[in-house]
Amino acid sequence: MSRHCPSLVRVLGPGAITLALLTGCAELQPAMRDILEGGGRGNPRPQTVTYECDDDREFAARFSANRREVRIQTDDGETYQLERTGRGRGGGGSQYSDDDGEVRLTVGGGAVELSIEDEDDFEDCRAET
Repeated sequence: MSRHCPSLVRVLGPGAITLALLTGCAELQPAMRDILEGGGRGNPRPQTVTYECDDDREFAARFSANRREVRIQTDDGETYQLERTGRGRGGGGSQYSDDDGEVRLTVGGGAVELSIEDEDDFEDCRAET
């Protein structure tokens, strides 16, 4: 076992010893990290999504685990921190905004749009696959 496995075994108990022996520590560490960090089944994890928009523009959105916050990085290197402020159009999805309301992200209903005051909107955005 690598030197990291004993610490996981100590935290998770004797059942982890059998699992570590059967799977090997290399395979055990990511699974145990997910469990310890709340990323197991039913527990969302932070997620980064890159969106391609019209006019060949794109931005990346890093959603927090609870989906209440999102950090946006545009293709020109600007970064914005937004908080969920409500529901998207028609009650589906989510609306995010910065403190001033100058930057807004709408996600849901098959449409994603990013609006930044005094700049062209990112429209008709789709998640890259």
